Amino acid sequence: MLAVIMLAVAVVAAAIAWFAWPRPETVPAAMPVADTEDQKEMAEEPLKVSVVGDVVDPGLVEVTAGARVADAVEAAGGLEPEMESAGYLNLAREISDGELIVVEAEDDSSTDADNDSAKDTDDAKDEPAKDDASDDAPSAGNDAGDDSDAPGTSGPININDATAAELETLTGVGPVTAEKIVEYREQNGGFDTAEELTEVDGIGPATFKKLSSEVTV
Repeated sequence: MLAVIMLAVAVVAAAIAWFAWPRPETVPAAMPVADTEDQKEMAEEPLKVSVVGDVVDPGLVEVTAGARVADAVEAAGGLEPEMESAGYLNLAREISDGELIVVEAEDDSSTDADNDSAKDTDDAKDEPAKDDASDDAPSAGNDAGDDSDAPGTSGPININDATAAELETLTGVGPVTAEKIVEYREQNGGFDTAEELTEVDGIGPATFKKLSSEVTV
């Protein structure tokens, strides 16, 4: 009987020791690390921005991530040929996807106009006065001949009626831009105002400023 009791005590002690014995904790599985290649591809995905204004080919362009405004302008064909600089546009600014970049370039037309005006004034001062007023008045026959040969005597060109060849005579308008004007006119049922020319690819605000006095609707 005593042996049975001792055996039972031994079993209980062994059970207590078993359950009290420390067990190693299970280490949770490591979380999967994001694929660095996917991250790299996302970082290299091209940006799409809209470039409008005084550029050769305005519209939607694609540039690489981290590109600057200068890169977007170059992707749009660069500044129009007659433009001297991009004005106050910050070409060094880093661009973001989906933004609009408006290029308002500057040319030297204002400076040239000021210089021409000053030159005309100086010439007028240097020119000696004529004593005989009759020498200043050309004959009627000469007037008629001069009027027939003088450019621009027919007045402004109606951009709703002019042919592509006539449109090419406008300042800053070449054969390609003239065809685009005709195409725009046919697609939109004509121009409502002369300022609508700026909607045509290749004609920015600066170009329109030069030719505005040469056109009408």
